[in-house]
Amino acid sequence: FFFQAEDGIRDVERSRGLGDVYKRQTVDIKAPYTAMLRASDVLARPFKPQNDELSAVLNAGDLIVAKIASYDRAHDPQLTVGEPGLGKITRGQLLRVTPTKIPRIIGRKGSMISMIKQETNCQIILGVNGVILVTGKTPEEEQVAIDVIRKIEEESHTSGLTDRITQLLKEKKTPAPTVEE
Repeated sequence: FFFQAEDGIRDVERSRGLGDVYKRQTVDIKAPYTAMLRASDVLARPFKPQNDELSAVLNAGDLIVAKIASYDRAHDPQLTVGEPGLGKITRGQLLRVTPTKIPRIIGRKGSMISMIKQETNCQIILGVNGVILVTGKTPEEEQVAIDVIRKIEEESHTSGLTDRITQLLKEKKTPAPTVEE
């Protein structure tokens, strides 16, 4: 599952554990718990407080795409950004949809989201919390993907949606005819 820290990095905490000083980021994931992102995970190597400054990589307010690495009732969730596709968001557009619409956006066996990605040439990361990151080569491609996702959200309860989305993608992909004089 992918989560996006909606309001980004909140603050820096210094903690002691097993005699080692380590730094971690507190991340608001819009859940009942605050998640923790360890500095060593962000840096992809052991964190050395005397040499490393985490703010060189992440600052308060930065947005990230992360995965929950571990969680149990006794501890806050631990996040990771150490896998491909995870980390600081540097480009693209974010949109929020009702979290219960995410399965409809994905479609049966991923068919709907695959079609959107293929037709718009965009990378799309869906968060189970309803936050979606759309990254394309151009803002126009991103906007087409966003328009299609919004239509799915609005009409998810109706039948024949896949056909309407296919038609919408064809219309948006085909350039408008130019008038020559």
